[in-house]
Amino acid sequence: MAFNLDDLTPQERILQAPTKLAAAAFIQGINQDFVDRHRETFQRAVLSGRCDGVLVSTQINVYADEHPGHNRMYVTSLWKFDKDEAKASRMEAMQALL
Repeated sequence: MAFNLDDLTPQERILQAPTKLAAAAFIQGINQDFVDRHRETFQRAVLSGRCDGVLVSTQINVYADEHPGHNRMYVTSLWKFDKDEAKASRMEAMQALL
């Protein structure tokens, strides 16, 4: 399963952060919160074989003090909820492509 969370973030606002790393951590938190809220649904889908895992991507306008100016930053995260070797291999291949 793949989810783009751009519509869940305020597009007219700019995230201000001291560093790009801090901005990325904030965006990762958005992705993690989404997965945590829907974890049971995702686990059922993975364990029943309907998918291998979950990919979540979020883009936000960022102003990082260390790199002044407008930046568009995205963070893509992958989660797997099963230790199945074939699923893990496919998720690793997906991660390599990203």
